[in-house]
Amino acid sequence: MSQTLNMTLKDLLSIKQSLNTIVTIFCPTDEAFYSLKHPQVPFTLLQYQIAPSNLGKETLENSLTYGSKFSILLLGHPLVVTTLPGDTNTSINGVKIVDWDIYHDGHVIVHGLRISLILLFKF
Repeated sequence: MSQTLNMTLKDLLSIKQSLNTIVTIFCPTDEAFYSLKHPQVPFTLLQYQIAPSNLGKETLENSLTYGSKFSILLLGHPLVVTTLPGDTNTSINGVKIVDWDIYHDGHVIVHGLRISLILLFKF
């Protein structure tokens, strides 16, 4: 997944977004990514895993509650916080976040997911 993002991230984000916005990427584990039927994920669907906002661990655990929606690069398809009240395992669209802040440089935040959100995308 990291190679795919490295090759496409600049194309996914406009220059303005990349300079002025913190971007959060919800990335499946390598095992989950390689289990996809089509390892070459369509460019458009990569947008389904990228939010042009600061969604660090603290925000996702403390500020966004069950049912909260947030925008992603694929317009018209917001992601939803599905963590139940009292649950200590944060989830997005029913997918558990298993690794927090795999990468965080002040502009890009990467969280690891149990499976790819792309599997849940409704065409």
